[in-house]
Amino acid sequence: MGGPVEGTTGQNPPPVFIDGNGQGNTGQTAPPPDIQPRVEKQDLAQFFDETPIPSPSKGPKTPEGTPPPADSGDSDNLGNLPASDAAAISIPEVVPEESEALPTGFKEVLAVFFYPEGSEEILELVFSKFQEVIKKHKLKFRLKRVQSEPYPTKGKVNYTSFVDVCKNAKVPVAIVIGPPPNVHFPQQDFYDLLTVTLDVQGISLQLINWSEVSKDYRYLNLSLDIALVKGK
Repeated sequence: MGGPVEGTTGQNPPPVFIDGNGQGNTGQTAPPPDIQPRVEKQDLAQFFDETPIPSPSKGPKTPEGTPPPADSGDSDNLGNLPASDAAAISIPEVVPEESEALPTGFKEVLAVFFYPEGSEEILELVFSKFQEVIKKHKLKFRLKRVQSEPYPTKGKVNYTSFVDVCKNAKVPVAIVIGPPPNVHFPQQDFYDLLTVTLDVQGISLQLINWSEVSKDYRYLNLSLDIALVKGK
């Protein structure tokens, strides 16, 4: 989504989408409002780190008679998140290793995270999911959150403020968490106006629908788009 970003050709190849089963599908249209550009399968290799990860060392044995620690469960069990349950989620803290030097061949992409006001815990969930997916799939870039900015869910939305925040922070990517279902304005209008506003300014919009904040495949699709953005 958004106009051509510096570092890309500006021409959209046939799209590749990752569905909920982790399968790639070419030539299919993503559900609105997701109209993010995709890359060819054969071009994806350049964005992945093929360095093998060493096996973790075995920890101390559990004494006999001691029950094993309870499994915390997978984060995908959150399912479709109702707005009323947003405050009840426990978000694991994920701290990006920003102080470490970038590995050879990696780049750092700066982004502003926009979220509905009052949804700070959802913001942290989204940020942690990005970090988990980038690490899991060995994508060769570091996503750095420069700023977190709330937007109102009541009254009018100032769409140009999204551009102003990104330009003041000097970042090429806006990661936007879509509004919850109980907002006081049409959600489709929000998507359409935000897309046009950021597109004409050359800012890459990466939009996460409220109902998809717990879906790993959504973060993989967006991360592949972000990998195309010119980094530092």
